[in-house]
Amino acid sequence: MTRRVADRYLLGKQLGAGGTSRVHAALDERLGRQVAIKLLDAKLVASADPAGRDRFLKEGPTSASFSHRNAVTVFDAGEDKGDLYIVMELVDGPSLAEKLAKKSPLAVDEATSIARQVLAALEAAHKVGIVHRDVKPANVLLAADGDAKLADFGIAKRFDDLEDSVTSAGTVVGTPRYLAPEQAQGKKVTLAADIYATGILLFEMLTGKTPPPSAPAPDVRSLRPEVSEQLAATVARALAPKPADRFKSASAMVAALEDSSAMATQVMAAETEEEVVRSGDTQIMPAMVAAEPPTRVATAATAAARGPSKARPAIIAVVALLVIVVAAVLVSARGGDTPVTAGTTGSTEAVVTDPTTVDTESGIIDTLLDEIIPGFPRTDDIEVFLRQLEDDPDLVGERGEDLAEKLREVLDKNGKKQRDAARDLREEMVKWVEDEELNADIADALDELLDPIAN
Repeated sequence: MTRRVADRYLLGKQLGAGGTSRVHAALDERLGRQVAIKLLDAKLVASADPAGRDRFLKEGPTSASFSHRNAVTVFDAGEDKGDLYIVMELVDGPSLAEKLAKKSPLAVDEATSIARQVLAALEAAHKVGIVHRDVKPANVLLAADGDAKLADFGIAKRFDDLEDSVTSAGTVVGTPRYLAPEQAQGKKVTLAADIYATGILLFEMLTGKTPPPSAPAPDVRSLRPEVSEQLAATVARALAPKPADRFKSASAMVAALEDSSAMATQVMAAETEEEVVRSGDTQIMPAMVAAEPPTRVATAATAAARGPSKARPAIIAVVALLVIVVAAVLVSARGGDTPVTAGTTGSTEAVVTDPTTVDTESGIIDTLLDEIIPGFPRTDDIEVFLRQLEDDPDLVGERGEDLAEKLREVLDKNGKKQRDAARDLREEMVKWVEDEELNADIADALDELLDPIAN
């Protein structure tokens, strides 16, 4: 029989499950709209945090009043038939974690757009005294209309805190990779922690990776050279180890991102304008370029204006030497049988190298580094891992469907039952790998995700 929560919300399809809670799509029969509703066993909360239930019910009306276009809206909260519940906006799109699992890294403009929207939501929350404390890809939902929405604000965060208190004895909830240093050390958490987490988020969207824990983050450009210097500097400041060295507000980081985008647009426009339009012997040069254009090789017109250059013979010599070296390499590669002449036609074969080969191969290598096995992207979100497994179970071996089914069973259980099911699944995976029925790399990756649940 279909359940009604609070005599108002008709439960539908289950959308997900955590250690002790589950999320359903639901119909708000009073207003005739689709919502998402999260349920948590109130008895488990009372046993772990006697005052937690009362605080949750007290904070509900106040925290649910916070709203912003880029934040998942909370509509209602309460208790029904032994369950605490929270009713939220139903977002018709995947999480950023799911998107990154399928496509990573993102285009620079898409990554910065998502980051700006997350920061806009954080700025609104910070103004009313709410620090999110858990900004990560799984908490960023991507709506069909293009909006990015940050989930788990206010009373929604309080709900998750209650779940953490219930599962703290047996399950680690949250993703340490996105925690600011002071937060990981248990020190006072301020809005600077949200700035840091957003920096990690942006770093991952731009590079497909998160910085190594407990170490200074590398320059974004070392992993993605086409990222502008301004954008790389913005990421670096957000990831400053000391809170005082980060942006003072979310809006300040938004301004830095907008400046970096404007600078990138200006440079691109300047590069386009600098193309020389030739008509006979006449060269038409652009009337305007960026205030500080990148250093470039002088054109014939500018060289003539400057007069003879002492560096010109040296440049010609270097270019000539490079041509000779390249030709020698090509001759060697062809066994020295056929003469090679660059840029000629007729009986002599012209050799043209493909300038994209190296980039393409490098891209393939980067992609493989981000996969457990080819076609199965790496993720630290167990729900995303399961969805990938359900999409293509045959990819991981004969036991792919069995693995997906048993993992779903683990996630649908709570408390000791969940812990026991996780341990049983780990043991079964060992047997499947020994019998060559399951890919060993997949088993190792899932074993890491199951470890905090099983122990």
